[in-house]
Amino acid sequence: MCMESTRTFKPLLGFCLFINLLSPAYACSPLLDAKPASIATKAQDSSYVFDGVVIETTDTYIKIRVEQYFKGTGLSEVKIAQDKGEQNSCADHFVVDQRALFFTTGDMRDPLVAVYDGAFGSAREMSADNFSKITAVTECMATYENGILSVPCIAHEDSKKVYQATLAPVNSTEGLNFSVASVQQVTNTFTALETFDKGKLGALPNNWEMGITGMGASDWKLEKDHTAPSSPLVLKQSANGDFPWCVKKDSRLSDGFVAVKFKAISGSIDQAAGLVWRWKDAHNYYVARANALEDNVSIYYMQDGERITIRYVDLPKDLPVKQNVWQSLRVDFQGEHFIVSFEGETIIDIKDSHIKGEGAVGLWTKEDSVTSFDDFSYGKR
Repeated sequence: MCMESTRTFKPLLGFCLFINLLSPAYACSPLLDAKPASIATKAQDSSYVFDGVVIETTDTYIKIRVEQYFKGTGLSEVKIAQDKGEQNSCADHFVVDQRALFFTTGDMRDPLVAVYDGAFGSAREMSADNFSKITAVTECMATYENGILSVPCIAHEDSKKVYQATLAPVNSTEGLNFSVASVQQVTNTFTALETFDKGKLGALPNNWEMGITGMGASDWKLEKDHTAPSSPLVLKQSANGDFPWCVKKDSRLSDGFVAVKFKAISGSIDQAAGLVWRWKDAHNYYVARANALEDNVSIYYMQDGERITIRYVDLPKDLPVKQNVWQSLRVDFQGEHFIVSFEGETIIDIKDSHIKGEGAVGLWTKEDSVTSFDDFSYGKR
């Protein structure tokens, strides 16, 4: 131990400092013979999983520019604490411009905490193989049959490649924990992202159509909002009507996903943000919505203009629908199976068979809701 008096042992002090610089703390290095947790386990233990690039390093935190969230949603730039305690992330030796997959927990308002598993710190190498595995584990709707968890997954968006991951149980307890057994490419699919930044201010985006189910008005326009996840423009609905909708005319999906980031701005009757899929016409489609006045998420189908509830779910107190805050909503749909996610958390997992076949995807509000939308994405499988 280097505990001698600095007044008597200055040379020894310098030697001790030199040794300390070369010898990282216990938590900064893998344990002897340590085996890293699987990507699945690491993702399960994390609140936020994202791909990003290091843009700043300090003694207390590293700052990451986020490229894509795989679990949870948050800011475009985040900090991860470089705590000098036993559970820090310094094993990764981060440098500026380093790109990696990051596994974290905590509150976005503070520096996040790295998830440490004894062999890795907060990051994994950003490779095509890990990219495929992490999207399979954290982003896609799974089915469990005959002891095999099958996860169809959108990955590598630029090249339109999709991967089918097979996850095998790691024990014999009916499989709550899985590890990635294989990843293979699947063809005949695509994914698309609409940031609403290429259209004309005050108009509808290209290839979009707006309307209303029921009575009242529907008014969807591109407006400026520099708080948006991808500024400067957002798609905003501000009219008062029963069920205003706006759909992407050239989208025809039977199975796939639809997702968006939204901001509930105002409304005395409702503050709703919804996603539409299998839209046949103004009177027949599915919709899932989050409501900031009620703090719940619900799923419906419209049949001949009548809204029929499939399920309401009240959100937990620590996961509210907030006013004037950007949040995320997503629906995965495959056959009769629907999963509705809010802020990266599965809220509704249900089956329904009222509306089948292809239909458009889009956005939806209710009554006097004033709501803005950004980063609308959808994919087919």
